[in-house]
Amino acid sequence: MACCPTEENYGYEDSRFEKAVDAHFHCSICYNVLKEPMMCRNNEHIFWNERENRKPCIQRRCRRREGKFQISSAINHASNMLMEDILVGGGWDSGENALKSVERFSWKKNVWKRVSSMNVGRVGATSFVYENQLFVAGGCDSRVIEVLNLDEDPMQWGESMAKVPYHCQYLRSVVYQNRAGFFCGCNNNDYCAELCLTAPYTCKQLCKMSDPTRINYTVVAFEHKVLVFGGSTADNNSLDSVLEFDVSTKEFKAMPSLPCALEKAAAVRWGDEAILIGGADKDGQTNRVFMYNSKTGNITELPPMKEERCGCAAIITGNTIVVMGGRGKTTGRVRSVEAFTLGGYSWRYLPAMNEIRSLPIATVLPTKNVR
Repeated sequence: MACCPTEENYGYEDSRFEKAVDAHFHCSICYNVLKEPMMCRNNEHIFWNERENRKPCIQRRCRRREGKFQISSAINHASNMLMEDILVGGGWDSGENALKSVERFSWKKNVWKRVSSMNVGRVGATSFVYENQLFVAGGCDSRVIEVLNLDEDPMQWGESMAKVPYHCQYLRSVVYQNRAGFFCGCNNNDYCAELCLTAPYTCKQLCKMSDPTRINYTVVAFEHKVLVFGGSTADNNSLDSVLEFDVSTKEFKAMPSLPCALEKAAAVRWGDEAILIGGADKDGQTNRVFMYNSKTGNITELPPMKEERCGCAAIITGNTIVVMGGRGKTTGRVRSVEAFTLGGYSWRYLPAMNEIRSLPIATVLPTKNVR
């Protein structure tokens, strides 16, 4: 996963300022506050300038040719790095069937290929990688956690000795140290649980949710905290509130709200930023994308996706976000896939998955598993 740019090589971080900085003063490449801004003459985009022999963001995007700047790739080093393959599995198909199937996207071959299926169909499950094993939990009427050893070839699914503490149809999880924290987003349980991922696989209750009626929310983990975004109440009122859960103190506190109510959004972490993608607002499925700073609560709106999507899955590899499936506003459940490189201006389509999937799980494969 990508690290947040530092001020040494990029603009100033928002946390340096007492008040929120207007979006017009943010670099459109690194999203930090501009240093000694300069303008690209071709299109009037503003970037920060070179200082003390450090390359400015503009040199990652433009090169001088016959006295004019020409736009090149969005962040050059990202296009040269090895992209991690993607696994996506489960979810609803177009006929309300819970899928067991799993498929893998190869950047090298630019194609989706079916791989070993899970043992049970899962919808709204959660997944995480720990010690090169992929764990999938929830999303069905079982406490069983399925595990895929990513070192095996071919990879085959098995069962973990660990069990989730409760049945949950919309389970969210975060991993810290050798533990997994579980958040029930379907209102079956009102407490968060912690599972040890090493023997003897003990599970304990962490705390109760500060708002036990909140469902369909999104969680993103940072070093010592977890942010809980939006969701809805049991009577289907969408929420714009954001909570911070401190892993050490087991306490919740309020953070600055989202610009709109949002539920069932996908999310990825990029350094200190949580990037929220799609979901549903008061008008239904949305294609909006927000970048939320975990320290300050400042929000930057990124370019919208090509399609509205609720219940999609998302991953980030390097500086590229990939969004898969979901349910559209007019298209129903979809198998389309979109990608966005941070610093760019628009999303692009990738090859569609083999199957329609809504509320699937998705993860990136470690680099050594790329084929």
